[in-house]
Amino acid sequence: MTNTQKLLKLCGQELRICGLFTAMLLCLSLSLGARAVDIQPRIIGGVSSAITEYPWQAALVSNNSDLFNNQTCGASIVHERWLITAAHCMDRPALEDVPKFVVIGLADLTDNSDPESQVIEIKEHYIHADFNPGTLDNDIALIELIDAIDLAACQAHNNCGLIDIIDGNAEGTVIPEGTAVWISGWGNTQRTGEAVYSQVLQSAQINTVDCLRGSYTSASITANMICAESSGKDTCAGDSGGPMVALNNLGTGHVLVGLTSWGPGVCATPNEPGVYTRLANYGEWIKATTLGVLNVPSCETCGNDSTNNDSGNNNANGGGAGSDSSGDSASGDFSGGGVSSDFSGGGTSSTSSSGSLSYLMLSLLLLVLIMSRLSVSIRRFSS
Repeated sequence: MTNTQKLLKLCGQELRICGLFTAMLLCLSLSLGARAVDIQPRIIGGVSSAITEYPWQAALVSNNSDLFNNQTCGASIVHERWLITAAHCMDRPALEDVPKFVVIGLADLTDNSDPESQVIEIKEHYIHADFNPGTLDNDIALIELIDAIDLAACQAHNNCGLIDIIDGNAEGTVIPEGTAVWISGWGNTQRTGEAVYSQVLQSAQINTVDCLRGSYTSASITANMICAESSGKDTCAGDSGGPMVALNNLGTGHVLVGLTSWGPGVCATPNEPGVYTRLANYGEWIKATTLGVLNVPSCETCGNDSTNNDSGNNNANGGGAGSDSSGDSASGDFSGGGVSSDFSGGGTSSTSSSGSLSYLMLSLLLLVLIMSRLSVSIRRFSS
């Protein structure tokens, strides 16, 4: 397939998912950016996992009547009314597949009637003001819920709970290069060929690596990104916005260190690690955006899995994950893996401007873009 054909195919996919205006803007950013990023949210090389092992994991869905077929991204529970995800997951204004609900405490998304799960409507979302849809820099968004998560029910069923966000002062000791981290999601499980999305939560253990050791360059990697990989394991389409977690310094619990953002055109490509949003850089933004409700703690031992479900601050996991770092699961007794990425943009408010350019001008731009070189495909959200 020629580069022109690839661009046309990509734009055709985005036209189907995002509509004419968004698709053309996306193609523009791909062709003119220093390096086009790949938005393939997914988990490759993982295993089916119980929600009790990743109780902070949530699914974002556009419709609550069919959770599996309407799942678009992943997210992490950081407060009874707040979740965190990738900006590109939420930047879908006026579209039918924009996330409208979060699914809590459920591993199998085909089990819509599980009485122990919670499906809660999204009240608002807040995209980082400096999010760049072309480079996926500052790929972070917060989700506010209409109703609070029932943390008492979470604790009773051990199927959902909060996770701490890493503090910037602790990043160097908690996740130095080579640290084991865990990813999870419901994304594509196939490296090539037709996408196969998992009905059941997948997870995998990978390791943090130097983003620039492979084919990536400083033009595509910013200080707000962190990379991780392991042979045959990666996130893929549908995993976007999902969590990457690590053990705290005491090995007694987990902290949220990254969000699935982007990666190579083919998931799990050697020397092209998955790229995640570096959460250590966003403590002040999180605090300001939530009006102080979430105050990222300054500590190296946050995330004790002591089932402390205090909803007033971000200091409780409330989950059942253990601390053994061996194996592929966050609990150490169960293998799995995955990371996801989705794409959204905009400012700190949840509403995106449609812009003033006419469709005619965008069409002319697209004709020019078709002739330009496509360096890598975008990692799309699940459709």
